[in-house]
Amino acid sequence: YTVDADRLTVRDSYAYNLPYMDSIEISQTYSDTLLNALIAVYNATSLPARDTVVSMYEVHAFPNPNINLFAVAADSNLFWMQQLKNGVFPTGNSTIDSLSNLYNLYVYNYLNFNGLFSYDVVYFQSDSNYNVLVLSTLYQSIPGVVYTEPGGWGGDGNNITSTINTDHVELIYSIGWGDCPSGCISRRFFKFKVYYDCSVEFVNSYGSILPFFAGIEQNESVSMQISPNPFDNVLDFKGLNVNSDYILFNSVGQEIVRGQITDNQLKNLESLPAGQYIIELKNEGQTSRFKVMKK
Repeated sequence: YTVDADRLTVRDSYAYNLPYMDSIEISQTYSDTLLNALIAVYNATSLPARDTVVSMYEVHAFPNPNINLFAVAADSNLFWMQQLKNGVFPTGNSTIDSLSNLYNLYVYNYLNFNGLFSYDVVYFQSDSNYNVLVLSTLYQSIPGVVYTEPGGWGGDGNNITSTINTDHVELIYSIGWGDCPSGCISRRFFKFKVYYDCSVEFVNSYGSILPFFAGIEQNESVSMQISPNPFDNVLDFKGLNVNSDYILFNSVGQEIVRGQITDNQLKNLESLPAGQYIIELKNEGQTSRFKVMKK
């Protein structure tokens, strides 16, 4: 969750007009506060809502803003652009070279428009996280640079938002579905309060009602078979090498029961209401999910 914490820190710095919004370096104190809260939710295994957003949907902060990639468009005839195009470093431009060394930047991609435009675009990337909106502006004063911008990310999807309060951190996880490449039509939210002793309170969930496991991909494994499906009161498993831990979720992502499968069977399911479920198996360090139907 380190990348999530850094990304949320950059987001929050602009959303709340924080003092370090114009800083290239991401506030370590703010990021660590968020990271501790994210880890606390991850560890709150007694909360069914945690299993929904962590285990089932594996929700992370949507990758916007970008925090390690940005574009510089510049006159393609410049010597330093030709050097970058040919993979030569140092480029001979003192500003380009010093910034690359200072922020551990390398060329991720070079777009050559073959004369269609008067400029080419070079994408710089770093293995460290920064506020690249600010970092990219340092290139705007270099002669021949046309524009700079952070690396983009299209579409929409699952997300986390954050607010740091005096006595707790509020984290809202959301699951989006329905034409997400154009902007998710529907979204379900799960709100948590994380106190500074790392205790976690699930506040509520709201928004659109989740369809049957929206966004959950079922594992297709020839070595694992579950039968019968639909089932009545027993599920039989083929392909389990050892006794496996399981979690059974209902159609809105709530944990129903957890335990261990013994002798390749899960018994005493007759009290479950009819409907669709997902079973998550942990077998020899691997996690698999399967959709099953109760008659």
